[in-house]
Amino acid sequence: MRQGRHGSRLVVEIVTEAQRKVFSFVAQFLTDHGWPPTTRQIADELGSSPSTVHVHLQRLRDAGYLAGKGRELRLGWLATQGQDAAR
Repeated sequence: MRQGRHGSRLVVEIVTEAQRKVFSFVAQFLTDHGWPPTTRQIADELGSSPSTVHVHLQRLRDAGYLAGKGRELRLGWLATQGQDAAR
């Protein structure tokens, strides 16, 4: 991940393709359904294992793109920048 400063906050860009795919799927699913997808739904969509998805979700949380866990998952404070990065 690449890091930089934006005001007083540390901004961390998503640079891996897998992280972009996970973020894009979660953001679209939240928009379409109003609740977050399960780890299994993300894994099935991306052709990955739930444990791998869990790692990507944790890294996205650590970077500020997602917040919460499980059914409390939501877009984090970097969501706007993250959606742009995911495109």
